[in-house]
Amino acid sequence: MEAFIGCRKLNCCCCKRDTRAREGVVIGGPASTADGVLVLESANKAMILPRINTPHLNVKNPYPGMMCYDTASKTLAVFDGSVWNYWK
Repeated sequence: MEAFIGCRKLNCCCCKRDTRAREGVVIGGPASTADGVLVLESANKAMILPRINTPHLNVKNPYPGMMCYDTASKTLAVFDGSVWNYWK
């Protein structure tokens, strides 16, 4: 997998190619000690999920692990591969 190093602008011509294998992507901080494919770091901000009204009716092809905020029930909705589960 190729990754870019240099400035943080997307598609910037001044960035250099880094061909070393990367474990994941860190967003919101220069680095992280967390081990994951996608790591979100912030001391004062949170992740905002997509807001969907009744995802069990409106998401036509859900994928296992998909998450969203159900605006109808005001819950976290997680698709497990078979059914949607709702967390208050």
